[in-house]
Amino acid sequence: MKFQTIFKLTFFFFLSITITSLSSCSGEKDAEKTFSYRDFLPPSKGGRGEILLQMDSSKWEGDLGAAVRELYMAPMPGFPQPAEPIFKLYHAAPKKVNDLLEEYHSIFVILSLESKTIDSDILRKKFSKESLDRIAADTTPYLIVKKDVNAKNQQVVYLIGKDDEQLIKHLQANEEKLREIFYKTERRRSYLVAFRGGEQTGRMERYQKEHGFKISIPQGYQEAKDINEQDSGFVFLRMIDNANGRDRNVFVAYKPYTSQKQLSADSVLAWRRELGEAYMKDPDRGSYMTDQTDVIPYFSQEINFKGSYAIEIRALWKLTSNTSGGPFLGYLIVDETKNRLYYIEGFIYAPTHKKRDYIREVESILWTFEP
Repeated sequence: MKFQTIFKLTFFFFLSITITSLSSCSGEKDAEKTFSYRDFLPPSKGGRGEILLQMDSSKWEGDLGAAVRELYMAPMPGFPQPAEPIFKLYHAAPKKVNDLLEEYHSIFVILSLESKTIDSDILRKKFSKESLDRIAADTTPYLIVKKDVNAKNQQVVYLIGKDDEQLIKHLQANEEKLREIFYKTERRRSYLVAFRGGEQTGRMERYQKEHGFKISIPQGYQEAKDINEQDSGFVFLRMIDNANGRDRNVFVAYKPYTSQKQLSADSVLAWRRELGEAYMKDPDRGSYMTDQTDVIPYFSQEINFKGSYAIEIRALWKLTSNTSGGPFLGYLIVDETKNRLYYIEGFIYAPTHKKRDYIREVESILWTFEP
């Protein structure tokens, strides 16, 4: 009896504390939070650069599967041979997909409505009959992109067409668009890796004040050069990992924009060689940085860089002593407001490692740049 009395008193004591605590919190607007279903999703799974492909097993072995592999497993441009694929593509037959695989960070679902297999029937159940009938009657496939379907930071892309021929034509005609959908997601993932230790806000503010551009700088990067001349400049940042032999490098150069003749890949490479000879030297060997485009062709394309016209270049760099080399990625960006040309680049040195994930890390840093 005495124990029950003590228990009751203790229970009511803690209950009163809880009610008081809840009452005080309810009056504080700052403590209020609106939850959505996304807050309760598990984190997405999967390695860097990976796409989980869900499609009919027979289609995977046929021409449709070959078209998908050609699109996403093409070699990385500007990489040494044997080149690494742009993405790792893992095929999962729909009948073998479990809850764990449904939480993959990047999922590509392809459905050819002409297929009548068990795999295709499983995929059909993801859509209403009305939607499938409308797709079957259309002359082009349907592309649907969804975020956070079964996990946080997840992207699921659905491509549905009436038959294999229609889907293959769509894949071949929209290569860059279909790659870019997953590439943006991968760039974000690489950004989170590169900046997991935070930013160097002081240095970032100094560059904005002294050079007039913005760029986010991860912790761990050291300043190798800071040249500020009249209307031109050069900033060189490095993360040197001697223990593992994996160096990451980023630089920003700028000069006046005087002619459209400057807007070509060859002109960019010529400027890059000048920068290498002037600022990126190996004093121990008397060599400097150049490129290997005389041996291995470069890749270039015109792009929209956050609203500005730009030229993207991917190729291989080397020291003139032939003692070091690796892939680089650069962007020539036109700032018409300041009449400036910017060239921003990331390059890596990782002779005994796969290089794709590291080049994507420096790429994610470049995409924080603002003139």
